[in-house]
Amino acid sequence: MTSNGTLIIKHRDHAIKRHVKVIGSKSPYDGDWPYWENRLSKLPGKSSRVIKLLKLQQGKCNYCHLWFRSDDLAHVHHQDCNRRNNNIKNLSLLHKHCHDQLHGSMHDKHQIREKPDDGKLSSPVLKSSGER
Repeated sequence: MTSNGTLIIKHRDHAIKRHVKVIGSKSPYDGDWPYWENRLSKLPGKSSRVIKLLKLQQGKCNYCHLWFRSDDLAHVHHQDCNRRNNNIKNLSLLHKHCHDQLHGSMHDKHQIREKPDDGKLSSPVLKSSGER
């Protein structure tokens, strides 16, 4: 502490957080999905809810049933569509594109759809400038 009462924080006051080293010649493209799922569940920055869902779903998306990779965007889906119901039984982890696809098919977008004309079924005949 300084003479004016300011606290100086030193580097030694902070614990060192080590990363988990990748084993040997492992690669995200080698097909060892259980290894990468286990590693993904230990990544910093993931919420405890996402980590719990990853473990419950064994690292797979509940929509397409494909494995999550570390670079995939994951969304938590409320199965009853009630965002206030955060019971773990009501939640599932989906890829972002799967979540978008699921919600795209669930709701009517109220888009206006054009109907074919009731009149002529043939297209108009265009005349060249010399035929006028």
